[in-house]
Amino acid sequence: MAKGLWAVRSGRFVGWQVGDNLYDASGENVGYFDGDIAFSTSTGRYIGELYQGDWIGKRAGLSRSTHASRVKTVRASYGRQANRVGQALGGWEDPDF
Repeated sequence: MAKGLWAVRSGRFVGWQVGDNLYDASGENVGYFDGDIAFSTSTGRYIGELYQGDWIGKRAGLSRSTHASRVKTVRASYGRQANRVGQALGGWEDPDF
């Protein structure tokens, strides 16, 4: 089942989590999840983590080890969602994708 995701600081709709795959708002497979942590499919670098279910962001100043890259899955087609009001959370930034 696809779950919509919003950037934690800006509230911008950024994409979808489908299983352990991460799709951007245009349907491109840009990452994968290892638990709640998202990594880039092309580089394996840390791009963000889930916050309270349907928010995604990066913890400022936090360094994560790089994971293996993965083969991208086919493009997905899900409807875009409206932006939300972002959360004023200290120590969090919007994700890198």
